[in-house]
Amino acid sequence: MAAVDGAIGTSQKQLDLDVKTALEVTVVEATPVTVDEAETDTSFLNSLIQRIMSAGLKQEPEAYIPNPIPGLAFAQLKAPTEGPVHIFGDLHGQLRDLRMMINHIGMPGADGTGVHYMFLGDYVDRGLQGAETFLLLAAMRCRYPKSVFLLRGNHEDLNTAITYGLYDEVMERYGEQHGEYVWLHLISMFNWMPIAALIGTKVLAMHGGLSPNLASLEQINQIARPTLIPPYGLMCDLVWADPDALADPRASWAMSSRGISFSFDERAVISFCHRTKVDLIVRAHQINTEMLQHGHKWFGQTGRLVTLFSAPNYLNMANSGGVLVVDANDHG
Repeated sequence: MAAVDGAIGTSQKQLDLDVKTALEVTVVEATPVTVDEAETDTSFLNSLIQRIMSAGLKQEPEAYIPNPIPGLAFAQLKAPTEGPVHIFGDLHGQLRDLRMMINHIGMPGADGTGVHYMFLGDYVDRGLQGAETFLLLAAMRCRYPKSVFLLRGNHEDLNTAITYGLYDEVMERYGEQHGEYVWLHLISMFNWMPIAALIGTKVLAMHGGLSPNLASLEQINQIARPTLIPPYGLMCDLVWADPDALADPRASWAMSSRGISFSFDERAVISFCHRTKVDLIVRAHQINTEMLQHGHKWFGQTGRLVTLFSAPNYLNMANSGGVLVVDANDHG
């Protein structure tokens, strides 16, 4: 944060006040109450986005720009909105890489036209600037509510973020006087975040995966918010579950090796897609050796599920970041 502070040219005290104000604005926006765009302080949001986007940003080699996956031609879908949807997987506090990706793709239009963004969660932890990464995206969500959409990952939760880095990052950066205040506001925002999204009518997005408790899409809307992520059940699975080729060929579900939630095979994916009329499931949450070169992996043989990971060189793994681009003719 020191480098960001210096590049912005503001004092730590003023920055703390800006962070608090932004968090308060976002908490209001995250509630079920409809927010009138005219009532949103767009000048403040514009300033905050510009400051975070421009602070110390240097030109980086092309290799750091994620490789987009080609459009999903097999789906033959129609778009409910104009412009392509760029879908991101895990970011994990890699603010520099996020800014470069946004600069490369472009900012959305204020009226909902042009480029659209959807982020699948895990904005924080493990990386160096989780707070700034999430704050930038939260500000973009408030400024461009028709074009920027944020889902909740398993790291957007008190129990995970207090263990894997965000709490320590916030306390070190803002100190005892303001740190707890910022931390509690972040957790409050996390607890209101949506768990899944339906792009058009045929593309379902979430951070984790399917659940044996998920019979219909309507069940997702019945998840009460605000809430912490529970240790089991539908909400837990949507942010924690993983696709996998199971050892038992007769089983579609197995307990996850993570020690929480489930693993599911391709039969579970096919059955769910048939039951809900969904053509594609887009999720994040994983990176493995098969994803190092392109930042994504198709699961199974039917092309019904793809995993994205958008943080390049994550933990020095020398991996590429993947971004899924669904254009105007690819979802219905």
